[in-house]
Amino acid sequence: MSKKSIIDFFRYDLQCPLQNHLSSWGAVSTDDKRQALRIWTHEHQRLSDGGWWVAVDRAEVPDPQRFPGAPERRRHLDALRAGLPTAGVLMTAVNEAVAAKDIKSYDSEQLVVLAPEFRTIGNVVWARIVTKIGAAEFRMIGRSPPHGRAANQSHLVQRSKLSPRQPGDCRPLLAAG
Repeated sequence: MSKKSIIDFFRYDLQCPLQNHLSSWGAVSTDDKRQALRIWTHEHQRLSDGGWWVAVDRAEVPDPQRFPGAPERRRHLDALRAGLPTAGVLMTAVNEAVAAKDIKSYDSEQLVVLAPEFRTIGNVVWARIVTKIGAAEFRMIGRSPPHGRAANQSHLVQRSKLSPRQPGDCRPLLAAG
C-alpha cells in the first residue's frame, strides 16, 4: 500500500499539491489539467444500476467552522461536473465510525477515476467510479491526445466503462483495504 506520506504522494507522485495538509480533501494539478481527491474505502457501494459509486459529499452544506475543507471540496466537485478529469485516492481509515478520520493507509498503486455523474441518496452525494489507473497514467492526463478537459474526461470514461462482471472492475480494488 503506502510508504510515503499522503502529502508527499499528492505533491510528487500525482503533482497535485494539497493547499492545506489537514483539511484539504484533494487538489488540482500544478498544470490545472486534472485533480485528485481523497476518498474512503468504506464509503463505496454498488447502487441499483449495478455500478460502483463512492460518497464524495453530503447534501447539506456543512459548517465551515467544523469542516474547514468543505468549501474546497465543493469547488473540486464543481470542477468534476465541469469536466476536469478526476481520480480518487483510496484511503483506509483508522476508525471508520468517527467524523474526523485519521488515515491508516492509502493505495499508492492505483487510483479510481470518477465520472462527472452524481446521485444524491438521502444526505449523501455519490460519484460514479468508472475505472482504475496508476499514478503515472494519471500524471499524463492533459499531456497527450485527446486534448482538453472534456476530451480527457470523456476519453477516460469511454475507454473504461465497466460492467459489474468485467474482470477489470473495481471490486477487488475496493475490497482490499
